[in-house]
Amino acid sequence: MASLPSSAWDKEKAAVLLQRAGFGGTPGEAEALSRMSPRQAADSLLGPAEAPKADPPESILKPSLNDKLRTLRNRLNLLDPKTQEEKRREILRVLKAEQEKRLTDLRGWWLSRMADPGTAAREKMVLSAESPSALAAEPPFP
Repeated sequence: MASLPSSAWDKEKAAVLLQRAGFGGTPGEAEALSRMSPRQAADSLLGPAEAPKADPPESILKPSLNDKLRTLRNRLNLLDPKTQEEKRREILRVLKAEQEKRLTDLRGWWLSRMADPGTAAREKMVLSAESPSALAAEPPFP
């Protein structure tokens, strides 16, 4: 943005910047951005130098489901074979549901950060710096 002369900066370019920095903006937001210099506009979209604290959903801060599965498998070995199979299916069903919930919570949290004008540009930059697997789930259970 620093190489763009202020004379070439207009409402249309501001709208493009809004689109690239997040999910776009209203005509009023593009107009307001166009009244700034290109550098000021970019800085305003990135927010303060110190990013606000990211508070991820509580569900993803819990211990790994793989650790939980390992512990439960060890307990299953103490049961008789018929009971083992029934309990194994039940445990896998519950753990898969928990995995789906955690992933849904994480995606929802991240999408809300992408939709927030104060964090959208930073989140979009992180996403492009990471791989498409940035939000991939843990490997599925057997």
